[in-house]
Amino acid sequence: MKYCRSTRSTKAEREVVAPAASSAASTSLESVIDVLPFIGRIYAGVAPGRKYHLVIAVECCIDIANHVIASENYRFPRDNVDSFAMLVAEGILPSESREPLEAMARFRNRLVHLYWDVDDLRIHDYLQEGLSDIESFGNAIAGREW
Repeated sequence: MKYCRSTRSTKAEREVVAPAASSAASTSLESVIDVLPFIGRIYAGVAPGRKYHLVIAVECCIDIANHVIASENYRFPRDNVDSFAMLVAEGILPSESREPLEAMARFRNRLVHLYWDVDDLRIHDYLQEGLSDIESFGNAIAGREW
């Protein structure tokens, strides 16, 4: 049985809201994807705020995942990591994206809750290598016919 945290909407309401929400999510996602190369260049060296911008980019992906989960009436995710696992299980995302996206959500949690214990070099490495996970997520969501 599929369900979400919000009250159930009627089919007519979903037909009106889903296209608009999907369009807004696609636009937001395109904005995030557009700035990914910029973020990587700016934060290639030591720069204040790089953790913040990385957290924001990951949270955008989590928010979009949760929006899809709610709009499709899937079960409520246990945590941010489960949000990506659910989209893979439901066939929204390819199975090979599960592990990198779950790692991305865990890394975000570490940045937010244990920020003093995160090495700047690890963030630099993620900005060089891990941004493709965000881009792949964006392409999978934006390329889907809703």
